[in-house]
Amino acid sequence: STLVVYDVLYDDNSQTNIHGEIVYDQGEKTGWSLAADYFGNNLTGDDKALFRPDFKLSLNGYYTIGGKIYLNTQMSYVAPRNAINYDINGDNYTTLKGFFDANLGIDYHYSKVMTVFVNFNNFTASKYSRWYNYPSYGFGAIAGLSYSF
Repeated sequence: STLVVYDVLYDDNSQTNIHGEIVYDQGEKTGWSLAADYFGNNLTGDDKALFRPDFKLSLNGYYTIGGKIYLNTQMSYVAPRNAINYDINGDNYTTLKGFFDANLGIDYHYSKVMTVFVNFNNFTASKYSRWYNYPSYGFGAIAGLSYSF
């Protein structure tokens, strides 16, 4: 194993972000949003924008059942991103694959002060690296009880 030393890279970048979103909201009962982002990077020279995708798509929503059960979801697709490959000598670029991430949460409001919840993260168990050589967790779940006073 080779010791990897990271350093700060500075570059001039003019970035354009075009964001579009469609939202449907029916008060506390249900709501959805579909969003798309385009990221345009204009760097000097032959440099590439690191860890910046060209686009991202997101779908978020919630639904209430009987005023007691709340379902929510967040799904997103992030396009491939550039990174520097530190495994070889020189400043060679590599491409991190695009990824799909989906999360689901369920809350049961037992009373005004007590809620039981369960959250499922990355429930498609997608394997991806958000950063170079830093893999994400696979499927994860957390459950708990919250009490407000």
